[in-house]
Amino acid sequence: MVEVRSSTAVLIKGFTLIPLGSGIEAGAYIWGDCDNCTVIDNVIANFSEKVSYAGNQYGIRLDGTNCKIVNNTFVNDGLVVLSFSSHIVSNNTVNGKPLVYLHSMSNSTIDGAGEVILINCNNMQVKDNNLSYATVGVELWGTNNSCIIGNNITNNTYGIIGGYSSNNSIIENSIVDNIYGTDTGYASNNNFIKNNMSNNFVGVYVYSCLNSNIGKNDLRNNEYGVYAYLCSNSNVTENDLRNNGYGVYWYGSSNNKVCHNNFRDSVYTHAYSEDNVQTWDDGYPSGGNYWSGYINEDLKEGPNQDINGSDGIWDKPYIINDYNKDRYPFVNPWPPTAEPDFEVSVTPASRAIYSGQSTDYTVNITSLNGFNSCVSLSLSGLPANASHTFAPEQITPPTNGTAQSILQVSTELSAVPGIYSLSITGSSNETTHSMNVTLKIMESIPPVIDIVSPENTTYSTSTIPLTFTINEPTSWIGYSLDGQANVTITGNATLTGLDNGTHNITVYAIDIFGNTGSSNTVYFTVLVIVHDVTVLSVNSSSNEVDEGDLVNITVVVRNNGNVAETFNVTAFANDTIIQTQTILDLGPYTETNLTFTWNTTGFALGNYIVKVETSTIPGETHVTDNIKIYGTVNMIPELTSLFFIPLLLTAILTLIHRKGRNAK
Repeated sequence: MVEVRSSTAVLIKGFTLIPLGSGIEAGAYIWGDCDNCTVIDNVIANFSEKVSYAGNQYGIRLDGTNCKIVNNTFVNDGLVVLSFSSHIVSNNTVNGKPLVYLHSMSNSTIDGAGEVILINCNNMQVKDNNLSYATVGVELWGTNNSCIIGNNITNNTYGIIGGYSSNNSIIENSIVDNIYGTDTGYASNNNFIKNNMSNNFVGVYVYSCLNSNIGKNDLRNNEYGVYAYLCSNSNVTENDLRNNGYGVYWYGSSNNKVCHNNFRDSVYTHAYSEDNVQTWDDGYPSGGNYWSGYINEDLKEGPNQDINGSDGIWDKPYIINDYNKDRYPFVNPWPPTAEPDFEVSVTPASRAIYSGQSTDYTVNITSLNGFNSCVSLSLSGLPANASHTFAPEQITPPTNGTAQSILQVSTELSAVPGIYSLSITGSSNETTHSMNVTLKIMESIPPVIDIVSPENTTYSTSTIPLTFTINEPTSWIGYSLDGQANVTITGNATLTGLDNGTHNITVYAIDIFGNTGSSNTVYFTVLVIVHDVTVLSVNSSSNEVDEGDLVNITVVVRNNGNVAETFNVTAFANDTIIQTQTILDLGPYTETNLTFTWNTTGFALGNYIVKVETSTIPGETHVTDNIKIYGTVNMIPELTSLFFIPLLLTAILTLIHRKGRNAK
């Protein structure tokens, strides 16, 4: 996860990002105090089979301003934009289909998309798209007078989310297995009609909305069928609410109307409304709602239920709390005089398989209102190289009961990976009903990895580039050198500090479908030739010598390199060469002893600094140890000269003395 706060002009490029985090799980999260950030050429992949109610999983959550989202590949997630700011969003894909982002557009129809984001748009139509595994199926900000119709919207954090968007219609969509089926706020006059909203945490969520119309929807197996917060003047009518935790839940809302709905088998309660007053019926004889589990008696009729006669309305109201009641609860489900019919339901709503595998769906045909005819099943939407069977293909449900058929979908290895919306249709005479489900086909072929460098050769350097190619987007890349633990990398890298000797390397990668591939193992040799000779020690046979003496200079030199070397060793007295010796083919890491003889004849009296120096070998870089200074050798007169001078002086003085006596 990359998180950007309080920043400007941040670049996020060339990464594989996986939605992670605490509470808000995102591949990249750009906070609202950021501006002019760029996210380009990334793969943002989420490997969860289904979104979790415990965390919101975003590919990119964009709160900042004036940002660029370009050339990104979203896999099982997408983009969430939480501002009206105008961004540049282009050339992105969601599960292989275009991410459609439009700002200030009008009068257009959108199909074939993987995700749709409309900001400040008008009179738009989003039709017949498969908007699944995309974080958000459709997002509306400041978008009005638009229609979202006939889409398959599954396995998202938000099926449809909208803010400050009014006079829109959400019609005949399959909105299944999301956290929020629809999430709409700060709006008015929006219509939610004839949608299948099942297996979500919330089917319809509206907040701070006026005049919402929620009608004729199939709302089942949600934690909340309808959740309304701070809403008023809205209608919830003719919906089938089954097996929800709460059928409808009003919080801080009042003056709303709920009638002609079927509340069946709620886990906690059919309806909740705090102390706020709602209207729960349409008066008499139109009636209120059907509440499963409520049994009274139907012996009376009339507005006050005080006239003898049965009217299909329980004689006593259905009490929700002290402030809310349905005065005319139905004895039987709405509508009271329905024609025989059937409904189609399918479990599960989505399946995920690899190419070459098969999977099953259970198709339920339920008789309504005494229906007892044969229903023929058919399927559309399968990709090429996939097939199906129904067992059985024709089915007759028991009167007011349910019969099942097993749909098996089989794929070949050549089936193209992707997310497909399958339409299962039941037909009986002229009556047809359909239900959409999702089939996700994942690639089972591992990525192909080719190492370009290193090659199977010998290198004279300990630093070698690691370059390779991979034939598809990845979620992880790593390498193993010499059989050691994998090292994670994001792309081409550099191998440094390699020891001399033989090495081997293998590159691994996991593609966005979770398949692991590996390269061939490449063997290579590192032979870095080191040239380095040094003078280890220098010693003199004497530190004080007479002129003409012979002085022995003993020297130890060493080859610290890894190849045999031939070089010269020279001894100096001050800057005067004493002697040069040549060492032939001294082996690697080997020492040798040398003796230099210094004939001091002809050297002036005084102090001499004795040093020894090796010649510099081509390619040698460490040369500071090629010179070794022994120290000072003092050159003094010969002892015979020192004794002769006093004798000479004595003889001269004696001769002078004698001449003096003779003169007298």
